[in-house]
Amino acid sequence: LVAFVGFLSILTMLTNASAQTIDVQIGTQTGTTTFLPLNAYYGYSYSQQIYTASDLMGAGITGPATISKIRFYRVDGSLSNSFQWTVYLANSTKTAFTSNSDWEMSSNLNEVFNGNIVDAGSNAWMEITLSTPFAWDGTSNLIVAVDENQSSYGGTSNWRKSDLGSNRAIYYTNDYTNPSPASPPSGTRLGSVNNLQLVAASNTDCTG
Repeated sequence: LVAFVGFLSILTMLTNASAQTIDVQIGTQTGTTTFLPLNAYYGYSYSQQIYTASDLMGAGITGPATISKIRFYRVDGSLSNSFQWTVYLANSTKTAFTSNSDWEMSSNLNEVFNGNIVDAGSNAWMEITLSTPFAWDGTSNLIVAVDENQSSYGGTSNWRKSDLGSNRAIYYTNDYTNPSPASPPSGTRLGSVNNLQLVAASNTDCTG
């Protein structure tokens, strides 16, 4: 019995050692955008952004991982009337949005957050704890989609962004039409994405 208890203790230690929680950042440039992840100047916004597998691996997520938190850096401006978000993540083969209607299909999107975000203020990372952690498969590109559903508009907000590749983002904004992720209207493409932080539990080789 003592030997069995000892074996379970060692197994628990090895399991805990193999699951490391890491906090990484993709994008370090200091440009700003008013369009991603939303444009608070309009009543409604929907956006999708592509972060490649090499982006994630270069940041330090070296294999399959469970993402539990994401963060966007808000530089300044107002989020008035823009607090109600639905956030989706997806594993995808998409490397760029090839047209203004080339949205990632809603059937591939996984809803990971639905509620009111907490604004951290200017010059700060705004953290979203996912109600449903997302399993990144370690090889696919990552789609990050934000659907802002609170009616009425506010002021312009500026977010930190990096130019990581052509047509890596697509967005739609309107004062009166709340776009459905199931069938988004034609949008506008951008060659930049938000600087993004991810908190993830990554499985690593504890023997190395």
